Amino acid sequence: MLGPLEDVLTEARNMRLPEQTTALLRTAHRNGLRLLKLVNSLLDFSRIEAGRVNAKYEPVDLASLTAELASNFRSACEKAGLSLKVDCPNLGREVYVDRDMWEKIVLNLISNAFKFTFDGEITVSTRIEGGNAVLRVTDTGTGAPKQSYRSFSTAFIASRAHAAAPMKVPASALLSCRS
Repeated sequence: MLGPLEDVLTEARNMRLPEQTTALLRTAHRNGLRLLKLVNSLLDFSRIEAGRVNAKYEPVDLASLTAELASNFRSACEKAGLSLKVDCPNLGREVYVDRDMWEKIVLNLISNAFKFTFDGEITVSTRIEGGNAVLRVTDTGTGAPKQSYRSFSTAFIASRAHAAAPMKVPASALLSCRS
């Protein structure tokens, strides 16, 4: 799907297509890229749940990375009349995480908060608690139904801030839901 769209867009530069047609083609291409990213994320989550993912841990300034990821939502929040608070102070040390998996988790949590918060605020914070790095995404939205809380206990792979050996941390340590 994307290949032919890219070909047409390349040819459209040489042709004199109406701007409206070119804009529609660009929109279709952009939506195709979003769909591809969504499918890849679903496949990644499926591999994570099946325990078939090979994490590539590396030391990361988790607070800076999380703040940078959260900042991607600032303009969307402002347009929606929401306040986005990012509270990610320096953790005092690097944390070993798989950067790609961390990005998916953070973006997914913030995206869900954005989708279900119609007024108020979304807060993203990182801390070290009990030797573990903790991410919290809270919001003033409707929250998840109580019956879905059990699914939040699925284990995510994380690692201690001072050791390369991975350990399992329940997702509930990463996620706060408003009841």
